Amino acid sequence: MDAWFRNAASGKKIKRVENAVFELGISSTRFVIGWEIDATDKHPNEPYDLPTKAKTPNANFFTFLISSKDLAPVLYNICDLSIIGDIKFAGDDAAMTINFATQMGSFCIAIPTAEQTKKGINRNKTHFVSYAARGKGDANN
Repeated sequence: MDAWFRNAASGKKIKRVENAVFELGISSTRFVIGWEIDATDKHPNEPYDLPTKAKTPNANFFTFLISSKDLAPVLYNICDLSIIGDIKFAGDDAAMTINFATQMGSFCIAIPTAEQTKKGINRNKTHFVSYAARGKGDANN
């Protein structure tokens, strides 16, 4: 992820269309993360063999998009934590969860899947609720 942060996320590059999402792919034995997603459908990717067999629908390889602004900081920072046990990834077509434990406790980070449109990124809202910020004059503040 260091190379991606230096080359794609520095300065205003993160706002470029091709840097807006990651394409994640998973099979029962492999996890693949792709970046620089654009209309050419030819992009760099990094495959990782899974230490244990994953449960996947129909044992097929499937892909989905996640906003790079949502996923990259999590992956980048989780590397600095003292993780106890395994990091477990799970999810469905609406969200991905990352579950892990440290001495401070157990954590679950949920990240919505996304779709890339001409107007930007649309995050899947199926499992998420939006809350509006309150001002000083709002009730119960």
